[in-house]
Amino acid sequence: MYAKDYFGNNKPLSDPGLCFVLMPFHSDFDEVWKVINQTVESPPFNLKCERADEFDHPGYIMTDVMQKIGEASLVIVVAIANNPNVYYELGIAHSFKNSNQVILISDTIDSVPFDLRPFRHFIYNNDLKKLKEILHDVLLQSGVKQYDLRVNEGDTKKFETRLRGNDGHLYEIEIFAEYIADDGVSFKLELIQYAGGEDPKIVLSEWKGLDVKNSSMPVPNMPWSICSKNISPKQVRFILGKARGWEPGL
Repeated sequence: MYAKDYFGNNKPLSDPGLCFVLMPFHSDFDEVWKVINQTVESPPFNLKCERADEFDHPGYIMTDVMQKIGEASLVIVVAIANNPNVYYELGIAHSFKNSNQVILISDTIDSVPFDLRPFRHFIYNNDLKKLKEILHDVLLQSGVKQYDLRVNEGDTKKFETRLRGNDGHLYEIEIFAEYIADDGVSFKLELIQYAGGEDPKIVLSEWKGLDVKNSSMPVPNMPWSICSKNISPKQVRFILGKARGWEPGL
């Protein structure tokens, strides 16, 4: 599908905490992917990191790629010479994302084509330690910070931090993971309000669901959004991101 047609017919909401990576899938870059994935998904950023070879459902892969580019809060591009697929996808990202949402990294300056050299690239000189430091610094400067909660099926947990709602009160967010499947999760979301001089009280208790097509949702009455990523068949990771025009974390 032509990118203009896809984005003309689809308006993907930003997935809070999603970082989508455009890079070669060759085994030569396995360690690069490992560094990116571990850095992005670790505290204090707690983003969920994905790339196209993780898609496990049938269909036209470029439709999935365009959907993820549209949803992602951040797009990291490993710009390596002689990889037309990555550059085609980068062109789509440059057309439909804000400039502060696309991060370009390259192994050497010689890998950067002439037309892309006016854009800022972060060069790691084939040094994985330097790559990790670069990503950490860039994400810190971007102000990316999400809250992470890992829940087993049948368990109830709260996010560690109380967060301020639209009414100015503090809230705890509690989740009961009822059912975890390969394609989504069913859970109960509870908001516990802390108002000055009053005992904490549950002001919202609703059943929710997230799946492949609806991977994020706003938290009612709060400037926050939530998404999920399966860790194992019976464990899910919930990620809470600050919603700002459906671009949390930026």
